[in-house]
Amino acid sequence: MRTLYLVKKAQSSERPESLLRTISAALKQFFLAKFGHDPIDSEILRGLIRSNTTRFRERTKIMPVEPFVSQFSKWNDNHILSIACLRQKSITLLALTALCRPSDIAPQAIFRRSQIIQNSDSSLTLRFFGIKNDRKREGFEVRLHKADNKKVDPVECLLTYLNKTARLTDSDGPVFLTLKQPFR
Repeated sequence: MRTLYLVKKAQSSERPESLLRTISAALKQFFLAKFGHDPIDSEILRGLIRSNTTRFRERTKIMPVEPFVSQFSKWNDNHILSIACLRQKSITLLALTALCRPSDIAPQAIFRRSQIIQNSDSSLTLRFFGIKNDRKREGFEVRLHKADNKKVDPVECLLTYLNKTARLTDSDGPVFLTLKQPFR
């Protein structure tokens, strides 16, 4: 029951990393003290500890951004790139800057053109709905500003992609179209 109380207390935080740290720290102490006879405690421990071991799951290392910047800096300007390359570059840059997975951004049913708003300061506001990071399932907005380096500017890249593919879909169509005809 003490674990359930700590979990509820930790869930009051809006920051997922705070929630994870709080729960992990609390459960580690309980685990070390041979705590976990409560069925709820046991289930939580199973989620945090690898199967057939007593070692806690470790966080993966943060992926460095430099290789992407280096790679995209070698590419041609956005208006010269093919739609396929521009799509790949846009999805990658959006995933890095919006802190989402590419699988959250690319699906046609999830991310629509009507969810992108151009602001007067040349930034973009993206509205995401139904993705895994959305704990409350209410959707959330991410504001992207232009980058100094045009080769890795997510705003410039996405706008170029949208302009190149505008004739292939309607104003509420998917942001990222399939690469094979018929484009949807």
